[in-house]
Amino acid sequence: MDFLKRTKLLMAGLLAFGIVFGTSFAGGYAAAAAGGAGFGGTGADIAGGYLDEEDEDYEQDEKALYEEYASCGITRKNGSYYYKDKRIKVIKDCSPGYSVYRFDPKLKGTAGIKVARDEKGSIKRVSYMTRKEAERLIKRAGLKAD
Repeated sequence: MDFLKRTKLLMAGLLAFGIVFGTSFAGGYAAAAAGGAGFGGTGADIAGGYLDEEDEDYEQDEKALYEEYASCGITRKNGSYYYKDKRIKVIKDCSPGYSVYRFDPKLKGTAGIKVARDEKGSIKRVSYMTRKEAERLIKRAGLKAD
C-alpha cells in the first residue's frame, strides 16, 4: 500500500474515532440512559447536562415543551408520546449545535421521530426516523428494546 493510501486510511480512522469518542465524552447517547431519561423523566443534552427535576423551572419548562409538541401534532398520554396515533419510542429533538434525546420509559413505541428546530429554537418540522436510526439511538443509549 502506498503512503498516500495509508495516510488517507489513518486520517479516516482518526476522524471516526474522534467523532465516536467526542460524542461519548460529550455525553451524547448514553447520557440520556444514565440519567434515567424518559418521556416523563429527566433528559440529557449533547453537552452532557442533565435536566434537574428539583429545579423550580423544570415543571414550567416541561409544560411549555408539551404545549410546543402538541402544536406540531405530538401528544402525550399516560407518560408516553404519540405522533399521528403511533406511540413514539424515541424522540430526537435537534437544534443547531446540539440534540436532546427522549426515550419511552418502556420502549414500547412503534416509531421514532425527529423534531428539527431553527436557530431561534422554534420547531421547523417533525419527521419519522427510519427503524434503523431509532434502533441505533436506543442501542447507543445502552437501552434494550422489546
